[in-house]
Amino acid sequence: MVVARHDDIIDASHRVNSAVVRELVTQSLCLLTKATDERSAWAMLLPGLHDDHTIGIKINTVATHLAGHREVVDAVVASLGTGGVSPDRIVIWDNLGRLDLLRRLLYGNVNRRSGSYYQGMERAGYAVSRDTAPRVLCTAPMPPGVGYDSDVLASVPSQGLQLPVTRLLTEVCDHVISIPVPKDHRITGITCALKNFYGAVPLWDDLHPGDADRMHRDRGNPQIAELYADPAIGGRVRLHIVDALAAICDGGPWGHPQLHPRSLLLSRDPVAIDSYVLDMIDAARAARGMSSVAPRAAYIETAAKLQLGANDPRSIELIDQDARPVEWPADDPNRSN
Repeated sequence: MVVARHDDIIDASHRVNSAVVRELVTQSLCLLTKATDERSAWAMLLPGLHDDHTIGIKINTVATHLAGHREVVDAVVASLGTGGVSPDRIVIWDNLGRLDLLRRLLYGNVNRRSGSYYQGMERAGYAVSRDTAPRVLCTAPMPPGVGYDSDVLASVPSQGLQLPVTRLLTEVCDHVISIPVPKDHRITGITCALKNFYGAVPLWDDLHPGDADRMHRDRGNPQIAELYADPAIGGRVRLHIVDALAAICDGGPWGHPQLHPRSLLLSRDPVAIDSYVLDMIDAARAARGMSSVAPRAAYIETAAKLQLGANDPRSIELIDQDARPVEWPADDPNRSN
């Protein structure tokens, strides 16, 4: 895993320095793949890439106060361009689009103090459009979304669920890059790489609140791991780039960020990503005299047992953008403050 950090990636007013983000993306991709340039790195990360392939960038715009930064997504789009991917072959997506009156009625007051349950992609700076390049689409089953594929069902055996998968995965995108944001979660301990793909199946947005409850039962363990393990979900994901410019360690997933790690985390391993983020959040909580969220995040160990990745810090090599070793976050509780 590459943990790329730069003090100037955001300023005191939380404005993002796009040039620094772009530089970190370039350095990190080359280090992660041991490639000499970005084009070669993308060739390794996107196997069998053809001119007619579509690259999906799965973002997370659920929380009003901490959605994925557009500057990070734009840097990835620019980087893909060096790998020969034209912008019109890129789709930026999440599970919901327009926050219209019906959704306000269904999901409650969008202006409540803790942040709206769903803020909509547009409020996060991703206006839904089929005409621009890159395109911005959403899963929501009514226009402008693409809906779900009733012929492709993701299996969640522990709950006896067979959930239709977004057409963005089954019909639109040949490769997926996941760009989650790191947050604690009141039910599942944290939400980051693995849980980002709850946005690929119909839960609240398709009026199935019972399924949403079942997917969070027992703190999402083993449901989060089972869903990602389905080939229709995790099988399309080539890379995780965590937008850790800011993070939430208390009050997630909808609260205000308290941490500013000023980092991007890159790995092909979602379990390693989530293990690192869990300890980063717990280290920050320990420094504040707060209890650990690790007991709520047992799904990460389950994901490791399903061979989705590694959760043992001793087996995960951490380097920064200059190829220097990085310590596991629990070794330094003040790292992310």
